[in-house]
Amino acid sequence: MRAAPAYQVTAPLTITDMVTANYTQGSAGIGSIHERTADGGRFDVSGFSGLTSDTPVVLTSLGGRLLASAEL
Repeated sequence: MRAAPAYQVTAPLTITDMVTANYTQGSAGIGSIHERTADGGRFDVSGFSGLTSDTPVVLTSLGGRLLASAEL
């Protein structure tokens, strides 16, 4: 049986809207964790400003890393 992961970030994350700009978190961190099970998880990443509503964004490799650790 797998353990539910613990989440952390190594530094402020950077996301991009793939058209206009890259956005970096004001400070490293994860917002609310809504679900954390052995099969997956769902959480909010907060601390960004200047984003446009209803615009898809993706995590880039330019900033910190998002780690999910589920050691037994």
